[in-house]
Amino acid sequence: MILDQMKHLQDYKGMGFDSTKILEFVQKAEKEPLAEGRYELDGENLFAMIQIYETKDREECLYEAHQTYMDIQYMAEGVELMFVSSVDTLQVVEDRTPEADLLFYAQASEEASLLVRQGSFALFLPQDGHMPCCKYKEKSKVKKIVFKVRIH
Repeated sequence: MILDQMKHLQDYKGMGFDSTKILEFVQKAEKEPLAEGRYELDGENLFAMIQIYETKDREECLYEAHQTYMDIQYMAEGVELMFVSSVDTLQVVEDRTPEADLLFYAQASEEASLLVRQGSFALFLPQDGHMPCCKYKEKSKVKKIVFKVRIH
């Protein structure tokens, strides 16, 4: 798990993703209004999903993890709280693999929290159970771009 500012993304180039394509897409999304949905950047190896939603109470959120893709969750607008726990400590409640690269988990007994503000990103690897979409202080609207980077 990594929490950093998007302007530092190139510092992580050794992790096997094309930071140039990601940063170009972020710049494009800042200059023109892009609709919610999926955008291909490098076929199934790298794509982006624009999401606009209202953050939720923690009890309404679920832990998730992915086996095929790492997530780079960029906060384009707004702020949200995310929680992180090792998948080794979590209990699977729904397995949507292999049709979808998605496992859902029950709430964690031990976790860390991340405050993800506008301009920052959180990077999650397969071992990082993460629970995004949680409100910080009060429910609010956010715009997030989730980059999916194939690692398997």
